[in-house]
Amino acid sequence: MITVALLAFSWQGAAWADDDHNKALQLREMGKIMALEEILKHAKKEVNGRILELELEREDGVYLYEILILDAKGQLWEIEIDATSGKILKRELED
Repeated sequence: MITVALLAFSWQGAAWADDDHNKALQLREMGKIMALEEILKHAKKEVNGRILELELEREDGVYLYEILILDAKGQLWEIEIDATSGKILKRELED
């Protein structure tokens, strides 16, 4: 699992750990995943807010992003996006 935890992440930038960033960049260059900018555009269409956590995982051979977003009302959302196609797989309000 490639994990990138982003605290107080804004839509404009991120501080990634070098190893995780390099793995994600390599996957992007190989065409296995979409650019993070595109993934975040898809996420923002689903829930506009502050990203608290972002994880790139591989499940059953499929790369996906799990993104936790805090909206303006203080609600926490989990968005799951196929990292290859950008398709929203899950949009769920967390308890």
